[in-house]
Amino acid sequence: DDNQQEDTILPSISDTKTNVHLSTDADLQSSSSSSVLHVSNDDEIKNDDQSSLLKAEEGSGKKNAPKDEMRGLLKMLFSVYFICWTESAVMNGFNPIIPGMCRDRFGMNEEMVSIAGGFLVGGYTFASFLSSFVLGHFSDIYGRRRLMLLGSGVGAIGSAMFGIAPTYGLAFAARFITGAFNANMVLTKAVIADVVPRGKLRAQAYGYHGATISFARAFSSALSGLTAAIVLDAHNKYTDDRYFLPAMIAAFLQVSAFFLNIFFVPETNSAGTQKKSEGKSMLAGIKEIRSDRLMVKLILSYCCTSFANGAMLLGIILYFSLGTTMNGLGMSALGNGLAFGWFGIAAVIYQLLFFKKMLNKYGTLRLYEIGNLSLGVGCAIMPLLSLIYYLMGVNKTATIVLWVSLIIVLIPFAVGFMLCLPVAGTIINNCANQERQGLVSGTAQSMSSLLRTFGPILCGLIFSAAITIKAPVILFIFMSGSYLGAYLILKL
Repeated sequence: DDNQQEDTILPSISDTKTNVHLSTDADLQSSSSSSVLHVSNDDEIKNDDQSSLLKAEEGSGKKNAPKDEMRGLLKMLFSVYFICWTESAVMNGFNPIIPGMCRDRFGMNEEMVSIAGGFLVGGYTFASFLSSFVLGHFSDIYGRRRLMLLGSGVGAIGSAMFGIAPTYGLAFAARFITGAFNANMVLTKAVIADVVPRGKLRAQAYGYHGATISFARAFSSALSGLTAAIVLDAHNKYTDDRYFLPAMIAAFLQVSAFFLNIFFVPETNSAGTQKKSEGKSMLAGIKEIRSDRLMVKLILSYCCTSFANGAMLLGIILYFSLGTTMNGLGMSALGNGLAFGWFGIAAVIYQLLFFKKMLNKYGTLRLYEIGNLSLGVGCAIMPLLSLIYYLMGVNKTATIVLWVSLIIVLIPFAVGFMLCLPVAGTIINNCANQERQGLVSGTAQSMSSLLRTFGPILCGLIFSAAITIKAPVILFIFMSGSYLGAYLILKL
């Protein structure tokens, strides 16, 4: 039966009873004829073709598929998640070392570090904005696999270039080129839509995809921060630099993803689907998305959260690295790595022990709202950590108290990260027309990348101004308000 099929494909989540829970407000109901799911307060699905969507919610496809086929699907999904993990690692993994890199290698003063760091982080996401919807549309027509291979290959080269860049301009160019060609987070979503039946099973698969991205952001940041403390003794100007090793590790991960793609991920976009997509222009597809008011609100809220995440990831690193005399925490790259390491561990603990229970109880929309509120509260609490050094002085006892407090404060950040973008992406992709999966994923990613570009740039500008009066709290008030804005968009 269908339950046996779900148990075989994803045994750890087979008992999850989840639907796409959307607001009961009549304003959220779309007039579009696209296959968007609307769930009322009594959990009845309302759609143009209710019976077919009910069938999709229960799961579709072959019953009692052969074990070899299921084993192959599992192997491919794990490969897809790893490919997605590596791109997220390349996008976010360098963040903890960027402030130190600007100081040590490029010789910038403290005021310029935050601005230059914001542009390094924002350059990647701005390039992603320019290219994601185009690459997503091309994948609908020409297939996913070759574009994923292109992304991993360019990601490996760009990461290595960043690690050895002797000037700020070359470092920025390496990040920009990598972001322009590496859209594997978008394409892996489309692959999941190609191979996993619409409904509960697909929503669960998307949930794990989103969790992979969130975990990669935390783990890769921790890894780069920790490895930045290792300087290879090879007596040349690159390996004697503490920022060389993290870049080479990122390049190695991309090479690994490239070969996994070759051996374990076949082309999933069938020739029939490609042929249907060929006659549909990208502009027509974008107009189709714009005509669905609910989809527009979902994407706007998704983008607002992405903007806030971009600002927050850089903002807490700048705050951690800021000297204690300026009301920062005075951490080194190693300290940043340890903090992000705990961030990743807390996120995994939540995902394994609590996510499924909360999903069953509250539904996807409620979880998304809880995630935004958790991050907003976390941003409001974070700057209070400076009071520890202010009240106790900079000493060993105060440092111990600081780290204990930081461990507690990072928990709502970890929970929010596992609930916000992953859950919003799940809703968006599960609602998308099958023939437009690449374009819908690319459009959502492209628009979120645009706002995510301005997130770190604006973060750097605000932080740079705030530290002139020793008030980094100003930045955290701004970030907390951004998460609240994402929450309110779906309530309007």
